Amino acid sequence: IRLKKIARLVKGSKILDIGFVNTPNIYLRGDIVGLDIKKVPIPENYSSIIVHDLNKKVMPFPDESFDTIIAGEIIEHLQSPYNFLKEIRRILKPQGKLLLTTPQAHFFGVILHNLLMKWIPDPNKGGHLYEFSMMSMVRLLKAIGFRTKKRHGCVLTIPKTKLVFSCSIPILTYQVLYECEKA
Repeated sequence: IRLKKIARLVKGSKILDIGFVNTPNIYLRGDIVGLDIKKVPIPENYSSIIVHDLNKKVMPFPDESFDTIIAGEIIEHLQSPYNFLKEIRRILKPQGKLLLTTPQAHFFGVILHNLLMKWIPDPNKGGHLYEFSMMSMVRLLKAIGFRTKKRHGCVLTIPKTKLVFSCSIPILTYQVLYECEKA
């Protein structure tokens, strides 16, 4: 559901997909570069892959290289989300599009976990350094020079069950997709 939604929102043909290894987006079309910390075979619809640690160095691309950058479920794992977004802005073309997904701190499963830790499992299975409210993410994006055009919900999951539903209302979903433009 999330991958199809992202593919529909892509602008232009030069695309960077950051953190793609666990879920390469089979719906993307164009000149797609995958960037991740792990080396894997190149997915069929990707042009190339680059192995890179986002915590250690600047991204290995010249300024204004991409029409669209996808950062799916990655920013919450990084030591410096601010520096990461500044680097994305650097390599994004003018009026380029950023499609960023991240869990949101005000998801009811997170709130339930915070209230009832003994009985409600943490929706974060590990590895997250940050959790962003939707407002804090929009403010961070704005401070760096992005305009948030829209926030999309991805899926609604019911804690302690395996029930998953498509949901476009971001406040109800654990993952939020931020559709942004370089200002």
